Amino acid sequence: MGMFDTVDHESKCPGCGLPATWQSKDGPCTLSVVSIGEVDEFYGGSCGRTVKWGGASPVCEGVWIRYVREGSEDEEWIRDTVPALTESDVPGFLKLDFSSEKPKRP
Repeated sequence: MGMFDTVDHESKCPGCGLPATWQSKDGPCTLSVVSIGEVDEFYGGSCGRTVKWGGASPVCEGVWIRYVREGSEDEEWIRDTVPALTESDVPGFLKLDFSSEKPKRP
Protein backbone atom coordinates (compact mmCIF):
# COMPACT_ATOMS: atom_id res chain seq x y z
CA MET A 1 0.00 0.00 0.00
CA GLY A 2 1.40 3.38 -0.99
CA MET A 3 1.92 6.41 1.20
CA PHE A 4 -0.14 9.59 0.86
CA ASP A 5 -0.78 12.87 2.66
CA THR A 6 -3.94 14.06 4.40
CA VAL A 7 -5.43 17.23 2.88
CA ASP A 8 -6.65 19.88 5.31
CA HIS A 9 -10.15 20.43 3.88
CA GLU A 10 -13.10 20.68 6.25
CA SER A 11 -16.27 19.01 5.04
CA LYS A 12 -18.82 16.50 6.26
CA CYS A 13 -19.49 12.97 5.04
CA PRO A 14 -22.81 13.05 3.14
CA GLY A 15 -23.48 9.51 4.36
CA CYS A 16 -23.55 10.29 8.10
CA GLY A 17 -22.50 13.90 8.74
CA LEU A 18 -19.23 13.09 10.51
CA PRO A 19 -16.05 14.92 9.41
CA ALA A 20 -14.82 13.62 6.04
CA THR A 21 -11.21 12.79 5.24
CA TRP A 22 -9.25 13.69 2.10
CA GLN A 23 -6.00 12.29 0.70
CA SER A 24 -3.50 13.23 -2.00
CA LYS A 25 -0.39 11.79 -3.58
CA ASP A 26 0.74 15.21 -4.90
CA GLY A 27 2.75 16.13 -1.81
CA PRO A 28 5.71 14.46 -0.13
CA CYS A 29 3.61 11.31 0.61
CA THR A 30 4.94 11.05 4.14
CA LEU A 31 1.55 10.91 5.92
CA SER A 32 1.83 14.67 6.44
CA VAL A 33 -1.06 17.13 6.59
CA VAL A 34 -0.98 19.46 3.57
CA SER A 35 -3.13 22.41 2.52
CA ILE A 36 -5.26 22.55 -0.63
CA GLY A 37 -2.79 25.10 -2.01
CA GLU A 38 -0.04 22.47 -1.99
CA VAL A 39 -1.80 19.92 -4.22
CA ASP A 40 -3.34 19.73 -7.70
CA GLU A 41 -5.53 16.75 -6.87
CA PHE A 42 -7.17 15.23 -3.79
CA TYR A 43 -9.80 12.59 -3.24
CA GLY A 44 -11.95 10.80 -0.69
CA GLY A 45 -14.90 12.45 0.96
CA SER A 46 -16.37 9.91 3.35
CA CYS A 47 -15.78 9.59 7.06
CA GLY A 48 -14.25 6.14 6.63
CA ARG A 49 -16.10 4.68 9.59
CA THR A 50 -17.52 1.20 9.41
CA VAL A 51 -21.27 0.63 9.74
CA LYS A 52 -22.54 -2.81 10.75
CA TRP A 53 -25.42 -4.15 8.64
CA GLY A 54 -26.59 -7.69 9.32
CA GLY A 55 -23.12 -9.07 9.95
CA ALA A 56 -21.49 -7.29 6.99
CA SER A 57 -19.19 -4.32 7.62
CA PRO A 58 -19.43 -1.99 4.61
CA VAL A 59 -17.74 1.39 4.60
CA CYS A 60 -20.12 4.23 5.50
CA GLU A 61 -22.47 5.07 2.66
CA GLY A 62 -20.41 8.18 2.02
CA VAL A 63 -18.96 9.24 -1.27
CA TRP A 64 -15.96 9.00 -3.54
CA ILE A 65 -15.08 12.45 -4.82
CA ARG A 66 -11.99 13.60 -6.69
CA TYR A 67 -10.99 17.25 -6.95
CA VAL A 68 -8.59 18.35 -9.71
CA ARG A 69 -7.16 21.86 -9.92
CA GLU A 70 -8.44 23.88 -12.89
CA GLY A 71 -5.59 24.46 -15.33
CA SER A 72 -3.84 21.19 -14.44
CA GLU A 73 -2.69 18.85 -17.19
CA ASP A 74 -5.72 16.58 -16.57
CA GLU A 75 -8.39 19.29 -16.95
CA GLU A 76 -9.00 18.96 -20.71
CA TRP A 77 -9.24 15.17 -20.55
CA ILE A 78 -11.60 15.38 -17.57
CA ARG A 79 -13.91 17.90 -19.22
CA ASP A 80 -14.04 15.77 -22.39
CA THR A 81 -14.49 12.30 -20.89
CA VAL A 82 -15.83 12.32 -17.34
CA PRO A 83 -19.63 12.27 -17.03
CA ALA A 84 -19.52 12.70 -13.24
CA LEU A 85 -18.32 16.33 -13.35
CA THR A 86 -20.44 18.37 -10.92
CA GLU A 87 -20.43 21.92 -9.58
CA SER A 88 -17.41 22.36 -7.32
CA ASP A 89 -17.61 23.68 -3.78
CA VAL A 90 -13.82 24.28 -3.74
CA PRO A 91 -12.79 27.38 -5.73
CA GLY A 92 -10.25 26.62 -8.46
CA PHE A 93 -10.96 22.87 -8.56
CA LEU A 94 -13.08 20.61 -10.76
CA LYS A 95 -15.24 18.19 -8.76
CA LEU A 96 -15.76 14.64 -9.97
CA ASP A 97 -18.43 12.86 -7.95
CA PHE A 98 -18.30 9.08 -8.25
CA SER A 99 -20.63 8.45 -5.29
CA SER A 100 -23.17 6.42 -7.21
CA GLU A 101 -20.42 4.50 -9.05
CA LYS A 102 -18.23 3.54 -6.10
CA PRO A 103 -18.46 -0.22 -5.56
CA LYS A 104 -20.18 -1.17 -2.33
CA ARG A 105 -19.30 -4.24 -0.29
CA PRO A 106 -22.03 -6.91 -0.02
